[in-house]
Amino acid sequence: MLKHIIPIISTILYFNFPKNIVVAEKYLYKFSLVHNITLSLFSLYIFLSLSKFIYTNGIVIDKEHYFSNKEFDNIIFYFYISKYIEYIDTFLIYLKGKQPIFLQLYHHSGAVISWHLAYTYKLDCFWIPTLLNSFVHSIMYSYYTLSLLKIDFIKSIKKYLTILQISQLLFLFSAFFLY
Repeated sequence: MLKHIIPIISTILYFNFPKNIVVAEKYLYKFSLVHNITLSLFSLYIFLSLSKFIYTNGIVIDKEHYFSNKEFDNIIFYFYISKYIEYIDTFLIYLKGKQPIFLQLYHHSGAVISWHLAYTYKLDCFWIPTLLNSFVHSIMYSYYTLSLLKIDFIKSIKKYLTILQISQLLFLFSAFFLY
């Protein structure tokens, strides 16, 4: 039980974030920009690193095969840690005086719990959601960055981003079934 204390406490704190904090708009903008650029580049790094690893080592369906490799272990661990950092997405919405949608709230807490369990119990099959999620997040956080920079054409691809996110989930369920 002790090994699960960090995700439990962080999730409790996440759901109890104070909703009435006021931050100067210029600081919020700069922080949002840095946050989105960082997560976009980090997600791209994870996607490329994991793609290279899977390409080099092949797809193996064997218990704890991938996690026996330190490189794989590190990739999944770093991506797991990034799930806590993604809580900031919701905090930024609150700091803008808005309410996050239901899906936003529960997606982030579910991601922390899922990656925690996958990493703690060394579920090799978690290379699939990590690969998919890092790919989608590299695009998604790039979109958020360009939106903050008020790049006009970016608004026209919002619906495709939503389709990509939904496709990720559908593909993920199919892949887990087949795996």
